[in-house]
Amino acid sequence: MEFAAKDYRQIARNKLKGHWGLAIGVFFTVALITSAIDALAQDNYYVYWILLLFISVPLSVGQLWFFQDVERGETLTYSHLFDTFRKDYVRTLTAMLLVYLYTFLWSLLLIIPGIVKGLSYSMTMFVLRDHPEMTASEAIKESQRLMYGKKFDLFKLILSFIGYVILPWVLIGAGIVLMIAQVGIAGIVESAGLMAIGIASGTILALIGLALFFAINIYLTPYILTSLAAFYDKYVTTSVVTPEE
Repeated sequence: MEFAAKDYRQIARNKLKGHWGLAIGVFFTVALITSAIDALAQDNYYVYWILLLFISVPLSVGQLWFFQDVERGETLTYSHLFDTFRKDYVRTLTAMLLVYLYTFLWSLLLIIPGIVKGLSYSMTMFVLRDHPEMTASEAIKESQRLMYGKKFDLFKLILSFIGYVILPWVLIGAGIVLMIAQVGIAGIVESAGLMAIGIASGTILALIGLALFFAINIYLTPYILTSLAAFYDKYVTTSVVTPEE
């Protein structure tokens, strides 16, 4: 079966039709809870990591599973976002921690091994959901087995979304460069007015980039997560290649 990223993106777009209102609601819920955690724990490093670990991490898995339901055509309810808090909480949390830990340890060697292993572990949460009989470690091993020979395909799928984020970062970068350049020029010619104009125009450009980045993410997050679910259901689990012993 030949891999083509556009096929899984097309599946995602088709599946999201008629569900965008709920998808955007899920996105904003996760964003608001994450922002609230950042605000609550702004001055307390330990509280921040506790909330991140026990709330944000399971919530991110719930979001992934919600968009898997979108891809599978399941009956959707907003409460699906919080499934990880109601069932298999410890197993899910353990799996995520192990994935983070293993990826981090591989990254200590070099960046590339860390990326490769991250791709290898990427299907763990899908496996964990589909196989309630598996432990966290078994789900990670199964993800590695399923992703044998497919890691570069996943990398290509992820890379295919890069066009959406280039423009916002170009605007943000251009705004910052413009501010720095104008301040430098204004300092040379000793013009406060020129400095003010440069800072204002650079700030506006950077703010436009940030606004565009956020707007694109409202669309892009559901799109990417549903595409990943399609990659798992339509490609990974249907074309398993077992490594030779």
